[in-house]
Amino acid sequence: MGLLDKFKVDKYINQGLQLSSLDYPDADDVLDKLKNSSDSAIPKLLKKLPSSDEPTATRINELLTHLAHRNNLQSFVPGLNYEAHPRVQNATIEALSSAEDLDNSGLLKLFDDKQISKTALLKILETRKSQLNGAALLRKVNTLQPGDRIALFNLLEDLVQPEMLQDLVNRVNAKDINTRKGVVKLLGKINAAEARTALMGRLRDESKQIRLEALDALIKAENSLSIDMLCTLIKDKDYAVQNKAVEALVRRNDPSCVPHLLELLRDESEYIRRGAVEVFNGLEYPDAVSDLLGALRDADWWVRARAADAMAKIGGPRVIKAVIKLIKSEDEYVRRSAVEILNSTRSEAAMEELMEALKDADWWVKE
Repeated sequence: MGLLDKFKVDKYINQGLQLSSLDYPDADDVLDKLKNSSDSAIPKLLKKLPSSDEPTATRINELLTHLAHRNNLQSFVPGLNYEAHPRVQNATIEALSSAEDLDNSGLLKLFDDKQISKTALLKILETRKSQLNGAALLRKVNTLQPGDRIALFNLLEDLVQPEMLQDLVNRVNAKDINTRKGVVKLLGKINAAEARTALMGRLRDESKQIRLEALDALIKAENSLSIDMLCTLIKDKDYAVQNKAVEALVRRNDPSCVPHLLELLRDESEYIRRGAVEVFNGLEYPDAVSDLLGALRDADWWVRARAADAMAKIGGPRVIKAVIKLIKSEDEYVRRSAVEILNSTRSEAAMEELMEALKDADWWVKE
C-alpha cells in the first residue's frame, strides 16, 4: 500500500470514529470506503483498541462488526492470537460472530494454526453452529487442549449426525478422558446398534463419569441393556452408577431380575446388598415376600430397614402371614422389623400379634 493509500485509510477511520451514529445516512459513504479498504482498515482498528478510551473502543467494535466479511477473514486472524490484547480478542470474536457472510470452512482451518486461541475460535463457532458441519468439526478434536475439547463436544451435541458414527466409534477408546466422555455423549444421540455396542464397552471405563454417561445413554435407548447387565452394575464401585442401575431395574419391573438380586443379597458389600433391596423395594412383585424374609436378618441395619419397607409396601395376607411368624424370632432386630411391617399394614389380622408384642423384652419392639 502506498503512502497516499495509507493516508486515505487513516482518514476514513477518523471519519468513522467521529460519526454520531453508524445508522445515519451520512455514515453509509464512510462505511463503504472502509469496506473497500478493509484489509488495511481492520489491522489499524485492532491496533487502536488497547489504548482507546471506552467510547472510542465501543465505536471501533461497531466498525469492525460492519466490516467483517468472508473476503477479509484473514485480516481478523491476528485478533484471535493467543497473545492478543483482551480488547482486541473480544472485538474480533464479536465481529466474526455477527458476520452474516462468512466462510465457516475458513474458520475451521484456523484450528490447525498453533498461534490461534482455540477458546476464542470456539466462542465464534458456538454462535454459528447452525451453519457448521459436525463431521468436519469433530475431525479437529485432536488439535485442542483438554479444556477446549470439552467446549468442542458441547458444541457438537447439537450437530451430531448418523454419518459421524464410525468416526465416533474410532475415538471411543481415546486415552484423553475428555474425548471419551464427549464421544460417549454423542454416541448416545445416535440410534444404531454399533453405537450401543460401543457404549456397552464404556460401562467398564476406569472413569466413573464415563461409566455413568454410557449407562444413562443406554437406559434412554429402551431395553438395550439386559437385566443381567443392570444387576451387575449394582456392583459398580461408584454410588451414582449403582443408583442409576437400581432406578432402571425398578422401572423395568421385570421379575426375571429376582435371581440376580438374591445373589446380590449374599454379597459381602453392604452397599451392594442395599442396592439389591432397593430394587426389591421398588418392584411390583408379590412373590418377593419369601425373597425379602432373608434380608430382614441382614447384618446391615439399612438392608433390614429397606427390606421391611418393601414388605410393607407389598402388603396383603401373604406378607402378614409370613411376618407374624417373625414376631417370635430370637433375633430382636428381626422382631423389630416384623412389628414395623405389621404396623404399616394396619391389618386387623395382625392386632393379636401386636398386642402380644407389648410384652416383648426389647423396649424398641414394645414401643
